[in-house]
Amino acid sequence: MLTTAANVRALANWPAAVTDAKLAPHIAGAARELERLIGAETYAALVAAEADDASRLAGVEIEGCLAIAEAIPALHLFSVDAGPTIPKDVEDTEFSYLDPEQAAKQAEIWRARADRRLAQWDFTPDDPPTTRMYAI
Repeated sequence: MLTTAANVRALANWPAAVTDAKLAPHIAGAARELERLIGAETYAALVAAEADDASRLAGVEIEGCLAIAEAIPALHLFSVDAGPTIPKDVEDTEFSYLDPEQAAKQAEIWRARADRRLAQWDFTPDDPPTTRMYAI
């Protein structure tokens, strides 16, 4: 997997109360989906890439968005009206639980973000392997 529960919490602006254990199956599902979308070889190359590699960081973001989209309907997670304007330390912030329709809408928003980011992402390797021909 490219992303972590901590990355997903930071991306979604969720508190630590959304535990690693709660997010684990959704992150695993997102990893499988991203691997299916970009291919096993590309996914494996991203996993092996340096943590600060631009392509890997894009993959982390896309996988995180997919994990959030998967987690929201399953957990009926909460949202904050202020969203990204509140500080990252949100433990004392008022949250509200989403009803099923709101959860579905939020999941669509996160999936659309993943789709947009995926469409912008260039998977072309910087140094494609060269084919060598040898005379026998």
